[in-house]
Amino acid sequence: MKRGGTDICAMLAVDKPAGASSHDIVNAIRRITGEGRVGHCGTLDPFATGLLIVNIGPATRLSDYVMGKSKRYDALIRFGFSTDTDDRTGSPLETGELREELLDKDFAASLLSGFIGKSMQVPSAFSAKKVDGRRAYELARNGMGAELKPVEIEIGEISLESISRVEDENGAGILWSVGMEVSKGTYIRAFARDLGMKAGCPAHLVELRRTAIGNIDLSQAHSIDEISVDGLRNCFIDPVEACSLARCEVDAQTASLVGNGSRIGIDRANLQQERIAIVYDGRMLAIYEALAEGDPQAATRICKPCVVIPGGVEGVR
Repeated sequence: MKRGGTDICAMLAVDKPAGASSHDIVNAIRRITGEGRVGHCGTLDPFATGLLIVNIGPATRLSDYVMGKSKRYDALIRFGFSTDTDDRTGSPLETGELREELLDKDFAASLLSGFIGKSMQVPSAFSAKKVDGRRAYELARNGMGAELKPVEIEIGEISLESISRVEDENGAGILWSVGMEVSKGTYIRAFARDLGMKAGCPAHLVELRRTAIGNIDLSQAHSIDEISVDGLRNCFIDPVEACSLARCEVDAQTASLVGNGSRIGIDRANLQQERIAIVYDGRMLAIYEALAEGDPQAATRICKPCVVIPGGVEGVR
């Protein structure tokens, strides 16, 4: 099948296994579908597992509307030493004393709660951030460390699941299992590094599993082995839900106007948000937003297109 010439326009939720890169998953979906226009909504490191939302065909134009959503993770953090990548794949750097208070759940809960809210975070040196047009991890691997600027992040929720000791080839350690909800751009590896600094004992990320992106969670995801051409449409997720939008069902005449990128009037009662998904015949045709001007008392508001998807995105429930 020639890649790039299919009629598929949809979104998938994939449960990425450890060892595969996000790009590996994209390539696998390309092979399965024969569609060259495939992209993902937020990178997961190869050692990490969990939810990866993949867009196929013209649905790749919706990526920015998904990547900005909050994300949930289950993280396992090891105290005892730091690494140059801030995770288990790196080389050990600084070591520290495993004080008994690291086993105290009250101490852990108090320390973790201090990270809730907005803060400035310096990304990991091995992150995908660009510095003068090059990825930070490329510079780091070549011994050309770059000074990364802190970025604003927000941690909405954080909870301690368990504390345990570990003894292995790397020596003794203490593990904290943590659940988190974070904003776009938050590096959990960098969080583990910063947590160790606040705890007074170097730490790094051992395991990471993404469990949700916005309204989509792992209950809707399929392993790459479960996805096939014949059963592909059974794996599609609802694009409206993935973009966290309200929906407006339109008739055939309005759908034709939407397809042409025309402005349309939308019942004010449907506009709980400034942006809304336009749906016709089980497909998401576009994302529209309300114009600022107009009669504030009018029953309808004039809206303009943010993005129009030719033929629409399948999977609307």
